[in-house]
Amino acid sequence: MSGVLSYNMIEVVPPTDGGEWTLPKEANLFKILPYPESGTAPCSTSYKTITRINDSYTEKFLAGSVITLLFPECGDCIPCVAINHGGYIKLLGETGFSPPPSALHSSLTLVSTGSGSWIEISRNTI
Repeated sequence: MSGVLSYNMIEVVPPTDGGEWTLPKEANLFKILPYPESGTAPCSTSYKTITRINDSYTEKFLAGSVITLLFPECGDCIPCVAINHGGYIKLLGETGFSPPPSALHSSLTLVSTGSGSWIEISRNTI
């Protein structure tokens, strides 16, 4: 066995512009903190999309490492976090993961290939 074997959960701040995201390797459960409010009501729901996780050679998770992202509540004036299907993140059905703003306790579980790429294991939107 290799990779992160403990169930250590930490809170993480999503990148302000979406795009690439570096997660600390000492955990495998990540409680994503919400973005700050982007304005005053009325606001439309918006998403900031993650396209790559831990792309730096020194920050890559070992092959077989499993991580779970726990998404915050969002919507209206609080932007939502989305994960994009693409060359570095392979999601089921080849579709992105954009939890609905009203969903509570949404999560996405990924396994590392060890080369900076991820494959989805499961998703949950409640």
